[in-house]
Amino acid sequence: MGVLDDELDERYPIESERLIVPLTRMQTALMSRKAYAEGRLASPTEREIDAAARALYEDRMHVTMGDAFHLVFAELPQQVRGPYEHEARVVLEAARLAVRGDDAAGSRIA
Repeated sequence: MGVLDDELDERYPIESERLIVPLTRMQTALMSRKAYAEGRLASPTEREIDAAARALYEDRMHVTMGDAFHLVFAELPQQVRGPYEHEARVVLEAARLAVRGDDAAGSRIA
């Protein structure tokens, strides 16, 4: 899973000798809800931004050039990648705000 596995290993290392800890069902449910909420509301990672920017770029290139384009996004100059990365950040932030139920989700898009 890449980013997820790295973050889990960093934030929640597993120490096998201390692995068994008795929890009630309520404690487990509350911990699961908290973990889910933190994940849903987390800021996008650079990998997510790059993936979204690459998807935007490739989608637009296929629309305008069809199957004739074969440029690798990561190899493009920053002045070409930059606008796609900015748009990806704006879109991902709007999605996070919508998840929170923030009414201002659409007002930040410029």
